[in-house]
Amino acid sequence: MATGIQESDVWAAADALLKAGEQPTIERIRLHLGRGSPNTVGPHLKAWFRGLSKRLDAPGQGSGLPEPVARLASQLWDNALEAARAEWAAGVAVEREALAQAQDALRTEQEAFAHEKARVDAREADLEDGIRAARAQAAGAEDRARALEVQLRESIRIIDTLRGKLEQSQLNERDTQQALRQAVAEHQAALAATQERHATHERRWLGDLDAQRQLVKKAQESLEQQRKTALRDAATQAERLGALQSERDQLARDAADAQARIQHQAAELQAVREGHAAAQASLQQRGDDLAARIHEQQTQLQTKDRQIELLMQAVGRYQQESEDRAALRQGSGKRADASAGEAPAADAGGNDRNHPAPAGKR
Repeated sequence: MATGIQESDVWAAADALLKAGEQPTIERIRLHLGRGSPNTVGPHLKAWFRGLSKRLDAPGQGSGLPEPVARLASQLWDNALEAARAEWAAGVAVEREALAQAQDALRTEQEAFAHEKARVDAREADLEDGIRAARAQAAGAEDRARALEVQLRESIRIIDTLRGKLEQSQLNERDTQQALRQAVAEHQAALAATQERHATHERRWLGDLDAQRQLVKKAQESLEQQRKTALRDAATQAERLGALQSERDQLARDAADAQARIQHQAAELQAVREGHAAAQASLQQRGDDLAARIHEQQTQLQTKDRQIELLMQAVGRYQQESEDRAALRQGSGKRADASAGEAPAADAGGNDRNHPAPAGKR
């Protein structure tokens, strides 16, 4: 069963690369191991670099390395530091560029939001003006409708009065005709009863009958004239009533249309306000997210600066300790040479090599 890359695997590969005279990098370690991802190898390699100075100073390693190996290790260390600084600088430049682009995008979005807010405010003012105008029109239409309703009630009252008069006239006409028929019947009965007795008065009775007929005819003509006048007045009032009802219906439709426009504009205004609130909340959320990302990137930059500072301090300590070890090695070599020069060396004749015998004794 395959397992992940461990810290010991990365450290062993880095040591092997360093002994081979190559600078340990993420890609070289991956090639050396034949597996592993950069996200896994990178932290272990950084830990290897942080512990390298202590490992070099460990007993049996610091003072036992040959000078070429120590110089190669120091050079590799310097190269690694230089590569780390370059990588850090490149990463910082990229992150700062991304931060600047994000700030530019935020400013652009803020300007767009300001323009959109101004447009929404203007649209809201226009809608409110339209609502006020529609309400004024509706109030005027309602006033005219009330006035027309008063006129309509007055016209209905007049029509009812005229209808009552017409009915009364018709009743009077029927009463007159009935009375006339009764009078004619009575007259005919009296005429039939007294025809023989009043033969000499026939002309006078005929004249009276003609006069009564003329009176009836005039009464009928008068009633007919009154009836036609009443019918014309009723038709006129009916037409006027129809016109008033049509105008009232039109005003009612206008009022309904105005009320519908008011409701539509109110709904549109509510939708615009909700869209405005949603856009403002979205922009606020994006601004908070961007601020959090900026704070996180700043924290990462500070952490990397601290790591670089610690790495530089470790490098300084390592260089100082390397110089101290070199000085100690040079001092030890000089003391060993001095001790060898001070030791007395006697030859076969018992003379000191540092103090040769006189020439005669040789």
